[in-house]
Amino acid sequence: MRNPDIILSFIALTLMSFLLHRSNAQTGSQPAAKGFPFTVGGQFDMMKAITHAMKEGGGSGVVYWEGAWITSAIKDQWGQGSSWENCALFDFQGNVMESIDFMKYNYKK
Repeated sequence: MRNPDIILSFIALTLMSFLLHRSNAQTGSQPAAKGFPFTVGGQFDMMKAITHAMKEGGGSGVVYWEGAWITSAIKDQWGQGSSWENCALFDFQGNVMESIDFMKYNYKK
């Protein structure tokens, strides 16, 4: 039975353990989860696993935070760019990465 009121939100998964412009990467000091390396494929596989588990448990799905939070030349009180860029679904040049495809994966298999 599906419960449309259950959504897992504010998920962000580290794609890499470094940043392009900053030294204080979010989640960058933590090791990769077993079986999910800091790669585009690892990010995709983990998001598929989380989304699948959520749907199998009756939830509606997940909300990824914040897939487009890539770096920029803007400077704020914490420095230049985004401290979440290593968790984005876009590369450092703003190109979409294959890991975003977890959103259209066929979870009914």
